[in-house]
Amino acid sequence: MKRFSVFLLVLLLGLLLTGCAATEQQFVQLPGPLQAFVTGLVIAAVGWLFTQLFQLWPWLYNLLGQYVGEVGLAAAAAVLGLIQNFLNLIPPQWETAANLALALIVEILIALGVSHFVGKVKQSVVVARARARLRANARQK
Repeated sequence: MKRFSVFLLVLLLGLLLTGCAATEQQFVQLPGPLQAFVTGLVIAAVGWLFTQLFQLWPWLYNLLGQYVGEVGLAAAAAVLGLIQNFLNLIPPQWETAANLALALIVEILIALGVSHFVGKVKQSVVVARARARLRANARQK
């Protein structure tokens, strides 16, 4: 009973301390599309890093292979937290300018992604037409 009382006292004290903690106001938020981009980029980087490690040491795959996704998500959360901490350093007077700069970054990344996608589609259409011509030439012979 004494241990349970001490546990409840520590739990209550912990809840009180977290409730009384100073909260930091966030003026500039990282936009959702930019958060998704950073998350995807970090997960891909962690996956690539693990792939390189698994090629160097194949026995490591049996040990850590199933945790690649979780490590990637944890690293992405850490990177997003770091970026948000830097954004919290921006004074409130510059909130509008910072939001506009972040929106510009998002739009540039979207434009690059669309142009890359269009280039891939165009390349696949050219390859498909070339294959069709080769098949047609092979049938005629």
